[in-house]
Amino acid sequence: HSDPQTVNEPSEKKRIIINEHRSENEQSLITDQPTPEKPKPEQQPEMTFQEVNAFVFESIEKQYGKEFTQANESLIQSKLIDNEAYCRQNNYNPKPSMALQYVLTGIDNSLRRQYRTAKITSALDQKADAVATHQQAIASDIQRKASELQHQSRTTLEALTDTSWADGIIFDDDLE
Repeated sequence: HSDPQTVNEPSEKKRIIINEHRSENEQSLITDQPTPEKPKPEQQPEMTFQEVNAFVFESIEKQYGKEFTQANESLIQSKLIDNEAYCRQNNYNPKPSMALQYVLTGIDNSLRRQYRTAKITSALDQKADAVATHQQAIASDIQRKASELQHQSRTTLEALTDTSWADGIIFDDDLE
């Protein structure tokens, strides 16, 4: 004895459970309801490249200070020129946020490159010092061994007449 209402109830519960786990986009596709339109951002008046460049310089000066901006002015200027060329090539309007991000990324990459170069240079200097110290130790060792060999190869007469031990002694022959 199946009742038609009892058969429909589990499927409706199943449909409700399934719908609860779906995202909003999936549910809107199922229910065929129109999605609400997102409000469009207000169009800001377009800026010229000169205005964007001035904005970038001001922003970097606020963030890093005047000394940093002056020290890296050529790098900032070159990145702004690159950004302008890119915008013109792709028919983009100049955007301050895009230009600022491009310049900041360029500065960051440049500073990392400088740090990496300084670190490599320091490591190479340490290596050169270690090699020079090692070569000097080897040269001293060779000289010591050569002196020992020369000393061992003397004849008996040379050994008996060797007065090199007395070279460091100062005789008072002048005092009489």
